[in-house]
Amino acid sequence: MPGRPRAEHWRCDWPPYSDYAAMPYAALENSIYSPSGKWGVQCSHEEFAVVGVLPEYLPDIDAAWPGRHATIVDLAAKWAEHDDKDWIDEIRRAHR
Repeated sequence: MPGRPRAEHWRCDWPPYSDYAAMPYAALENSIYSPSGKWGVQCSHEEFAVVGVLPEYLPDIDAAWPGRHATIVDLAAKWAEHDDKDWIDEIRRAHR
């Protein structure tokens, strides 16, 4: 797309995530993922993020994010007016 910045990958070794977060555009569309591919977060400029983890990490996610299921329902309600909402239904089915 003309004028759109080229996607880049940045390695953030522990602990300087703060260095990444301080970069211009860090709050826009971006993905943060582990080098092993066991977890990842896709952040949207539309004020939501999608977290993906291997099943063995779900207890850790539930412990750290007790309102996870309510958040999914809230996102589905906010996104209900959009034409492209099939992906939310897939997320809701996966988290029942």
